Parts: sequence; structure tokens; C-alpha cells
Amino acid sequence: MGERSTQAAGTLTGHPLHGAKRALRVEMIAARDAIDADQHRASSLRIADTIIASPAFAAAGCVMLTLPHKSEWDMRRVFDAALGTGKTVVLPRVNIGSRMLELH
Repeated sequence: MGERSTQAAGTLTGHPLHGAKRALRVEMIAARDAIDADQHRASSLRIADTIIASPAFAAAGCVMLTLPHKSEWDMRRVFDAALGTGKTVVLPRVNIGSRMLELH
């Protein structure tokens, strides 16, 4: 029997969706990589300050952060604020064998 789909006409699924997501990811990373160093620092500080000022961060006893990779935002300010207020900080790492995140 054929697969029934409740997808709207024109909605991508399967390989076309995977390809479209990959192309968008490449485009977004290229745009992020093109940001100059001063703007990257300023943007990272704005992101960090927004998180630190949020009620959710204030209420959290444990936060999960990611270490910056290449041109990703620098989360060290959030990391320092979390540790400075006694929060537990958890960092994910990809297990290459299982392709799953492990928390450290």
C-alpha cells in the first residue's frame, strides 16, 4: 500500500526537505561567518545580556549551554553569570559513534 500523506500541497518531505534544509544551513552559516569581529562581539553581548536578564534564567537552577564553534555567538558571559549565581551548567557533546548528544 502507498503512504498516506496529510501534507499540504507543495510541502517538502523526505530527500527534498533534507536538501532544502542543508542549503538553508549553508546559506545561514555563510551569512554568520561574514559578520565582522566587532559586530560579532556586540551581538554576542546582546544575546548574553538578554538571557541573563530573563526571568527564566533567574529561576533556573541548571542551564544547558553550548560552547561556540567557529562563528557561533560567544556564550562565555552567560557561562560566567550562571556559575557566579550558583547554577549548574551542562554542556552537550556529540557522541560520534551514536550521533547522540551527551551532557557533561
